[in-house]
Amino acid sequence: MALSSQTVHRRMSGVRYTSTRRMRRRRRMKSLGVLCAILVGGYFAWGFLFGDGGSGEGNGEGDGRGPATVHAGQAGGNGGGGNRSATLGKGDGKKEKKDNGVEKFRLGPPEGKGGGAAAGNKGGKVKKVVTSKVKPSTSIKELTSPKRISEMIEAGVQLNGQGRLVDGRNALAGALNERGITAADAAYVRGELEKVNRVLLFSPKVAEGDPFAKAYVVKRGEFMSKIAAKFDVPWQFISHINGDLSPRRMRAGMRLKVVQGPFHLVVYKSQFRVDVYLGSMYVRSLKCGLGKHGSTPVGRFTVKRHSKLANPQWVNPRTGERFHADDPKNPIGEYWVGLRGIEKKTELATGYGIHGTIDKDSIGREQSMGCVRLGDADIKLLFSMLTEEKSIVDIRP
Repeated sequence: MALSSQTVHRRMSGVRYTSTRRMRRRRRMKSLGVLCAILVGGYFAWGFLFGDGGSGEGNGEGDGRGPATVHAGQAGGNGGGGNRSATLGKGDGKKEKKDNGVEKFRLGPPEGKGGGAAAGNKGGKVKKVVTSKVKPSTSIKELTSPKRISEMIEAGVQLNGQGRLVDGRNALAGALNERGITAADAAYVRGELEKVNRVLLFSPKVAEGDPFAKAYVVKRGEFMSKIAAKFDVPWQFISHINGDLSPRRMRAGMRLKVVQGPFHLVVYKSQFRVDVYLGSMYVRSLKCGLGKHGSTPVGRFTVKRHSKLANPQWVNPRTGERFHADDPKNPIGEYWVGLRGIEKKTELATGYGIHGTIDKDSIGREQSMGCVRLGDADIKLLFSMLTEEKSIVDIRP
């Protein structure tokens, strides 16, 4: 049957209309695809070239993505744990045989010997230090240790006064580790070492010949957390010693100061004192509070994986009372660092940790439920220094 010219025209018009509509749709899809590619590419290019987008200023990379809860049923300093676990990686210091899959370290002077046991870099420029001088706090004539140890102390103080801080620190650290050093001299040496380490470790300055600190040039695409992991320290410590540099302000080509970790702790219960070590080198001391009736366990622990919490919630294991994040009445303060036992006598000591406190008068006393508690500034500092599954905490009588 023959078609009329009008029918043919309508059908041809429909074909042209359908074809045009498809072409327009394809063009829109192509434009949308190009736009998505530009947006995605720009996002990754920004993170690659300019920032530490993964670090997250303030919250931490795996070091306290708070708020999190320290749950009831675990011993705490006025409260408990909230810990998770894994295995210990490599460390620093003087290694002993492995115990429970963890490298052991000899930290500080031998137990019961001497006074050691029982008796701004926002511009990204690292400052080189060679001649900074540290004055002694008291007269070195008051030393009471044996002659050889006293001479080591005197030599260390003199070297510091001459600006040879690395050599002076080595001499003083050697004296502190001697068995014959008296308690009074050990306290004096710790004070001198703390002053030296304020320059060598905690300032943006780098001393030539320092085996623990050096300058590091940021590579393209590196995050601050990635750099910190290379040196076994948290990224917060890298930020702190570089003038509280924000990870998002870090740029490729910037020179940072880095310190080779990890840091370790020795807690002396009888003296309510926490000594910080870098490997086997003494760094500084902090005053602490402990558990009532001697309930803080003795032995070796490591910082448990995923247990470092900033602004944590807490549930009192005795009363069931819950304290939310940002609650000024939260007894464990602003930071929690969970511990995991790494030897037979501490394997069952679960739920213990190091944390802050809202009761400043409890520092230097036995008032917690077994945890080690510190003042606000001290727990904030340790939170930035301790590395999960690598830092060791040795609690001694």
